[in-house]
Amino acid sequence: MIYADTDFFLALIKKNDWLKKNAIRAYENHKGSIESSDITLLELMFASKKYSLDAEVVAGSFFELTDSVKGITPEEGMKVAWLVKEKGFGPADAFHSVFSAGNPVITSEHKYAETGQKIIDLKRQN
Repeated sequence: MIYADTDFFLALIKKNDWLKKNAIRAYENHKGSIESSDITLLELMFASKKYSLDAEVVAGSFFELTDSVKGITPEEGMKVAWLVKEKGFGPADAFHSVFSAGNPVITSEHKYAETGQKIIDLKRQN
């Protein structure tokens, strides 16, 4: 297997990227043996905001381009992207929400509660 980081995926996903031709060549040469991780998806979610890319398209492309992703399933990844795009979550909070598996989250962030997830509000603890 060959591990691909965020630069590879951004080069393939963005319309114009100075590394696009090399990324396409690398993809063609290594298709079938590309792996990555949840950290790459986290970085891609931040990049989607920075470059005004559709978070769900980015996540979908990420899972289509990889043969193995460590730490997150495609379903979890797409839920992260949905929270970022549709619910206005920051990328890290979207991951926390998904990885909490519906359990309460100890936090001061109220985005979780807006989706019906129970929080233990740090602002209200004695």
